[in-house]
Amino acid sequence: MLSCTMHKITAVLFVALFSILFVACGGNINVSNDSCGSDSDCVPTTCCHATACGAKPTPAVACTVACTADCRGGTLDCGGDCFCDAGHCAAHLMP
Repeated sequence: MLSCTMHKITAVLFVALFSILFVACGGNINVSNDSCGSDSDCVPTTCCHATACGAKPTPAVACTVACTADCRGGTLDCGGDCFCDAGHCAAHLMP
C-alpha cells in the first residue's frame, strides 16, 4: 500500500506530465472579438485552412471552393475546432 507521501508525489508527477503533453500537443488558442453564447455560434472564418473563428454569418455562407486535404500547422485542420470562450468565438489551432 502506498503512503500518503507517495500518493502526493504520484499526483504531482501526473499533473506535470499532463501539462507538458497539453502544451506540446495542444496547439494554440486564437480568440476573436465576435460575441457568442455557445460553441454552435462559432464557425471558421474562411473555407480552407482557417486560422480563426467568428460568429456565424446570417444567412449562412456556403463554401464553394475545393480545399486541399493536407494538415497545415497553425490552422483548424486535422483536429482544430471553434468554440465559445467567455462570450467570444475562439479557434483551437493545431500545431
